[in-house]
Amino acid sequence: MILCHSLTTFPAHYQVNRTEINLTAPPFFLKLRWPLGRGLSIVDTVANNGDPHGRNFIGRKQAAQRRGGPVMDRPWLKHYDKHVPPSIDYPHIPLDRFLADSAARYPETTATVFGARVGSRVMDAGMSYRQLDAQVNRFAAGLQKLGIKKGDRVGIMLPNCPQFVIAAYAIWRIGAVVVCCNPLYVPREIEHLLNDSGAETFVVMSSLYPNVKQVRANSPLKRVIVTNIKEYFPGLLRFLFTLTKEKKEGHRVDISGEIDTYWFQDVLSGSSDLPEPVEVSHEEVSTLIYTGGTTGRPKGAQLTHYS
Repeated sequence: MILCHSLTTFPAHYQVNRTEINLTAPPFFLKLRWPLGRGLSIVDTVANNGDPHGRNFIGRKQAAQRRGGPVMDRPWLKHYDKHVPPSIDYPHIPLDRFLADSAARYPETTATVFGARVGSRVMDAGMSYRQLDAQVNRFAAGLQKLGIKKGDRVGIMLPNCPQFVIAAYAIWRIGAVVVCCNPLYVPREIEHLLNDSGAETFVVMSSLYPNVKQVRANSPLKRVIVTNIKEYFPGLLRFLFTLTKEKKEGHRVDISGEIDTYWFQDVLSGSSDLPEPVEVSHEEVSTLIYTGGTTGRPKGAQLTHYS
């Protein structure tokens, strides 16, 4: 399950099982939990190897034997809970297959929950794996309709929200490459990332669009897709956000008249249900993640689907 909250009253957290890491900004948190074989969690699968991808969970002694050394070669392992394996054998499949397989096996299981805190109440809405996979297919088809093909770089400048999940998996599904852009980047940093990566398409939050518009002429960008944070809010929250925060916090933008600039929901609604199939290997590049640039200009690190 992916839990995305746009919380403006307390810090964001990235949480997987018992591991919790504070994020600096923006104030969102994302919680991940992928279902494994027979409805089991990753912890359960250690005892009962029912993973649909055939992953083999191994113990500390087995891991040490594979490395040819004692467990203490990796001293952090002694701090793991007993049920947490130090390593697994990862399947040789592209990333979008994990979502497709989960949608086939657990179609009505909740995949994402997104919302915000209003006073002391949290308002959120869920999306099942079936619904998420359908959105990914439609957005992937929409990207192909716009001319995006295998190997193209597509930038994403979004906080933790369903649109990020949909865009990333859609990009992977058509064999393109996700270029992650920090939402805190200023125009100068966005311009460098675009020119260095060669990204010709950019998916951006509406409140951040002015920064992209400012550097567009000095970049290889051919098309921009804009999304509003409220698009996957539940109805009442969307209404309250529209009345009280959308204009005040810069989320309401006018892209009419902007050449090759599209709304996220228009890309979805104007496409077919399924993209044209693309053969993607687990060894191909899936993502470019840029370094912090503390010792120079940020540099893009290439990650394959397998890595």
